[in-house]
Amino acid sequence: RHEGSVLGEFGKTIFLTQEEVESHGIERRGKMRVYISGAITGTNDFMERFNAVEDRLTSDGMSVVNPAKINSNLPKDFIYAEYMEMDFLMIDLCDAIYMMDGWQKSRGATREYWYASGKEKIILFEGKRENHGEGNT
Repeated sequence: RHEGSVLGEFGKTIFLTQEEVESHGIERRGKMRVYISGAITGTNDFMERFNAVEDRLTSDGMSVVNPAKINSNLPKDFIYAEYMEMDFLMIDLCDAIYMMDGWQKSRGATREYWYASGKEKIILFEGKRENHGEGNT
């Protein structure tokens, strides 16, 4: 592996500046921590879709936070706003957010995108990559 790089989806390498590696704590952990974002509300297959993405990213060497799995263990009386608050906390603990196909149709995933963007997280898109982290234009 090249110093300052992280193995990405399908074996592609994402190159980060040394400042990004240090600021995200990737050097300390040795791998990028990624939050999965996509449509959950109003879908029946979200757990299968999120688990498939988790498996793929994990096999690519990433540490993955799967909110579908985590949120399924929260009390059943949680309301939408509380789920979003938990999701934002999880995003804060990650280096990057992975936007699943169709995320634009989800109110929650759109909020997560803008939240992560405001926090200068690395933003990965299913099928392509963009880096919106600090120091990249």
